[in-house]
Amino acid sequence: MPLLSVIMPVYNAAIYLREAIDSVLNQTFVDYEFFIIDDKSTDESVAIINSYSDPRIILIQKTVNTGYTDSLNAIIPLCKGKYIARMDADDVCVADRFLRQYNYLESNSNTLVLGTNYDIIGNATLVPNVPISGNEVKLFALTQSPVAHPSVMVRTILFTQYNLTYNKAFEPAEDYDLWTRVLELGAIQNLPQVLLHYRIHASQISQTQNTKQTNA
Repeated sequence: MPLLSVIMPVYNAAIYLREAIDSVLNQTFVDYEFFIIDDKSTDESVAIINSYSDPRIILIQKTVNTGYTDSLNAIIPLCKGKYIARMDADDVCVADRFLRQYNYLESNSNTLVLGTNYDIIGNATLVPNVPISGNEVKLFALTQSPVAHPSVMVRTILFTQYNLTYNKAFEPAEDYDLWTRVLELGAIQNLPQVLLHYRIHASQISQTQNTKQTNA
């Protein structure tokens, strides 16, 4: 049974998808299963995924496009790992991201969700000031998400023991809603190291999400 489950929703992500997949497969931490769920893409996304022979990749193809939140909720019950790592199809992981997060969670039992710092692809000097721990995270969470969603590794018990799910009613801020509920159960923290290269582009769901959260 793998120690880690990696989950990555995909929809029409062909232009960036191979770079995202390669960054997961090239991790120094290797004991994981890699769920990729395609939300009925109309581009070459599925063909790109099928071009890989790595046995850790598990492709799930939806027959109807039902959205990002439904994709996440569909994958989570299939996860066998002690931890679940999120990844987006247009971002890039630093090679030791999973290892650093796994080691931290193994040593800090009260931390339920662990994000990381990140930089912006095309503007590596722009590094957001993410909150690290404790009251800093709680204060940050009063107005916005305290972690970058594609950077997180979470304990699977959030979903199996505490029965949490992503709430589609809060889309596109479904992650922010989830983190506010997690903070009632335990700690959310961020590693200060940049372990994710985050991509901003016009067709990106999360760009729309950030705008809507800011304007809410």
